[in-house]
Amino acid sequence: LNFNRSYSEYVKGFGNCRVDYWLGLEKIYAILENEPNSRLDVGWFDANGNFQNSAYKDFKLGNATTDYVFYSSRFWYGDTDDALLSPPSIGDRPFSTYDNDHTGGHNCPINFGGGWWYAEDARCTNANLNGIFDASPNGITWLNNSNWSPLSDFFMRIGPP
Repeated sequence: LNFNRSYSEYVKGFGNCRVDYWLGLEKIYAILENEPNSRLDVGWFDANGNFQNSAYKDFKLGNATTDYVFYSSRFWYGDTDDALLSPPSIGDRPFSTYDNDHTGGHNCPINFGGGWWYAEDARCTNANLNGIFDASPNGITWLNNSNWSPLSDFFMRIGPP
């Protein structure tokens, strides 16, 4: 699945829910709007087939006027480093795509090949889950123990605390 999509595609959602898909920022916002204290679980298989995961507490998104800002109070648990909220943090950052870039001229959506909540920082992010499937640091990766781990398969799931 190609994640290098326009902002409007990320808002609406795309892909096939039986295979690979992005639910859509507006749908995610609608689910979370009336569910305080939701949890975000991120799980993946690395290039060696090892499963790892991380969970974040009090996850929510801002609405469309905020460009779906990412909010989470803290890293909750996981068997890997906190790649979302540790610097450069995506916390309190709006969603960016190649045609709606909020990265202060760092061109993160273009450099990483997909939409995400990139930091306004030249490093852009420690986790790139909507990039290109390849083994480079700009592919679909998670920074763990100061090493970029290419991911072969992953999911993001929201639910109760």
